[in-house]
Amino acid sequence: MKKIIGYLTLIIINYLLISLIVFVFSLISLKNGKVYDWLWINYVQKKIYVMSNLRNVFHHRTNDCVKFDRDLLYVPKAGVCEFSNPEFKTFMHFDSERRLNTIDDTINKDEKIIAVIGDSIAMGWEFKIMKHSHIYYKN
Repeated sequence: MKKIIGYLTLIIINYLLISLIVFVFSLISLKNGKVYDWLWINYVQKKIYVMSNLRNVFHHRTNDCVKFDRDLLYVPKAGVCEFSNPEFKTFMHFDSERRLNTIDDTINKDEKIIAVIGDSIAMGWEFKIMKHSHIYYKN
């Protein structure tokens, strides 16, 4: 019986040590902008990322991409904005009216314009979800 308790204690101590090493490695690598797709590391990094303040939020005051507006809370600044988090790095282009797509930014008065409400869809962050939801928007 003492042998079983000894082995069980040894297994628990080893598990806790390995967990501590995985946690420290995940935290340090996440702070350095490295994301790994290894099963346990990825799980721990997701938990740390969600539960901590490591995430860069687009409309947060420390982000140099927005200016605060009295009516809308915030509006994007004109120019190029680098917005990144450990899992992505993107550059967004804005003018005083809209987000530019850098391909065809001219607006004809005769064209129909669609207004999109909501940050996620307007900024293109929900594209992955829309792409897989079998909903396609047509003219």
